[in-house]
Amino acid sequence: MKKSFIIIILLIYLSSIMFIGFFGMQLTSYEQTFYVEQIQVINENYNPSTNRLIMQYQPYNLETDLFNPNVVQLEWRFYPENASNRIVTFSSDHARASVNSMGIVTFSAPGTANITIRSTDGSEINKSIIVWFQ
Repeated sequence: MKKSFIIIILLIYLSSIMFIGFFGMQLTSYEQTFYVEQIQVINENYNPSTNRLIMQYQPYNLETDLFNPNVVQLEWRFYPENASNRIVTFSSDHARASVNSMGIVTFSAPGTANITIRSTDGSEINKSIIVWFQ
């Protein structure tokens, strides 16, 4: 009776090891940081082959126009999509174009400006595009 009891316990122990090994116990890390690997501009008028976002410049009259047509909202996507820090900063290389913290580019005259979208997660990933108001 004692031998069969020990064999049964041993079989249960081995079968539980095989069961756990087969179905697996997945290690889950809750404090893992995912860094931005790529920033992609997804505006409708953006051409990735020329790296240009082309918009039509229109003279702005404060008295008659209800909105400023010389404004473009930048749209972007992160890769990987589960990046931990999804905050970016924007900068412009030209005085005729200003860009705010929301990615809204405002032109004061026709021309081009190089706009840079930079991640703030420490990965130093950035995306520079040419915004052209013609």
